[in-house]
Amino acid sequence: MVSNRVYLLKKLLCKEIVMKLKSRCFPFLLSLALLILAVPAMAKGPIDKIVIEGPGLASPFEITDSEILSRFDPWGGQFIGTGGPLAGPPPYVKEPYLVKFYLENQQGDLTLRYMFYYYFNSTGSTGFIYLPGPGEPYYPINTGTIIRGTSDGQWHKAIPGWDDVMGEVVAKSRVGFSSFDGLNSVQVVGVFVGVGMLLIVVIAFRYWFQRRSNPTGQVLSER
Repeated sequence: MVSNRVYLLKKLLCKEIVMKLKSRCFPFLLSLALLILAVPAMAKGPIDKIVIEGPGLASPFEITDSEILSRFDPWGGQFIGTGGPLAGPPPYVKEPYLVKFYLENQQGDLTLRYMFYYYFNSTGSTGFIYLPGPGEPYYPINTGTIIRGTSDGQWHKAIPGWDDVMGEVVAKSRVGFSSFDGLNSVQVVGVFVGVGMLLIVVIAFRYWFQRRSNPTGQVLSER
């Protein structure tokens, strides 16, 4: 009978200890869970800059246009085409371009968060993307942002939209631009058209002024 009482006393004591631990630890565990959930949310903020390096570019090309940045980010992977990884390296590739995604941290500094290689297709068709794999440069940075599993270390087709962006980057670099700073392609064309029209007006005014000064068109000789 004494043993039963001891057993019941131990059971009640253990139960009380467990209840106290739950009451004290629950707020901490809840806060920890919220923090864990909040970290990915903060990490998946909008990309602040894309920098492209490669052949034909005099200097790294920066993309800060919010419209382009909103369409492509590491987490959504909108630059990779459908159909999964390719069986192996494609035969029709040119030199690679390094595409780097930067995100501003809490101190206001831009930090590299993701990177992949882009290759133009020498046949003029859709380009290709290679995601760094284990043991390769940039792989630790990429996996610190997102792990793509069997997609890492593999070749992929690019989507046409990213091909268009790369085409514009190379074209703008050739005429002296070094960034997408908010001007879209229509606005850029408008700038060139405006400059051309200004030149035409200047040439026309000069011709009119010369005709007015010398209406007969004769060459005036010095006396």
